[in-house]
Amino acid sequence: MKFIETGIVKPFEHYAVSRPEVIDRIVTGLSNNEFLLLYSHKRTGKSSMIPVIIQDLAQRDNSFRGIHVCFQQMNFCSSQSFWSSLSNLITLSSEEIHHFGSIASFQKAFRQSSATGFQYALIIDEMDKLLHHRQICDEFLGVLRAMQQTSSIAGLWEPKIL
Repeated sequence: MKFIETGIVKPFEHYAVSRPEVIDRIVTGLSNNEFLLLYSHKRTGKSSMIPVIIQDLAQRDNSFRGIHVCFQQMNFCSSQSFWSSLSNLITLSSEEIHHFGSIASFQKAFRQSSATGFQYALIIDEMDKLLHHRQICDEFLGVLRAMQQTSSIAGLWEPKIL
């Protein structure tokens, strides 16, 4: 194990304080299709918990897939560039979801992947970056809301503060 001072702490490689009770609450909530918001001060380990959450989620239920997307890396110049960069990040995180470039193809990609029997937990890091782009934010959250109502995705949406 080694110490890290900047960037994401990889709990499997770096020294990190384990937070099993918080991780267990998150994994249990996602397994029950709850929508969660993890809110805390900077540098408290929120992003570093994501790999552990994804691993624990898969171990608990083999049909669950965690998809990690960090909005720090997103292109918010236009709606088209947003959906394209989102596609690139999601396909890096999931082998079952193929490239998409629009709202319709995003929804279709998740519907087709759900047909394989998998459930997805979309875990979004740096969500506040989206909030500075009103039109894209409304568009993206509207799509997630519609998908949630058809039960094709679970993730971080309606706040349940832990």
